[in-house]
Amino acid sequence: MVTEIIYSLVVAALPLFLFTYLVLLWINRRHIKKGKAPILGDDFELDGLKDLPKDKENKLQEKWMTFGGGFYGMVGLLTYAVSEYREITDIIANFQGFNGGVIQTIISLFVQFIIQSIMNIIEAVTWPLFWMKELDGASFWVLLVAAYLGYYTAIELLNRQHQSNPSNSSD
Repeated sequence: MVTEIIYSLVVAALPLFLFTYLVLLWINRRHIKKGKAPILGDDFELDGLKDLPKDKENKLQEKWMTFGGGFYGMVGLLTYAVSEYREITDIIANFQGFNGGVIQTIISLFVQFIIQSIMNIIEAVTWPLFWMKELDGASFWVLLVAAYLGYYTAIELLNRQHQSNPSNSSD
């Protein structure tokens, strides 16, 4: 059981902590530069992001909200990023050259990329199934708790950093 907990912390909590921290820090900094309210504040609420005008959202934030925001959305966004990364590296690694002509190859790669991107969105929305298949080595529930611990810890760390640095406030 101890091995399973350590494994879960390394493969679920740590990656989700780092990903959540970096994504929210980046989104928060982008809004500070634009003079909009940052994500993190005295009454830290992730749901408050949904109230930002669409033209003030960035693509990363928009994609996160597409997956539902919060913990579910963050894991969905991470799943989407992992799937897209794998797709791009597979296309590059399996590229056979321009056998049927340049135009035909480009069209084929484009269609393949679009179809795979749609499949990646489906994987991201159904992320529990994706990660159960990927992380075979620990109980799904232990992995889920560890992942949430990583997510929650990142939010708390960002919240404390924001509270200790009130110059980030845009009020």
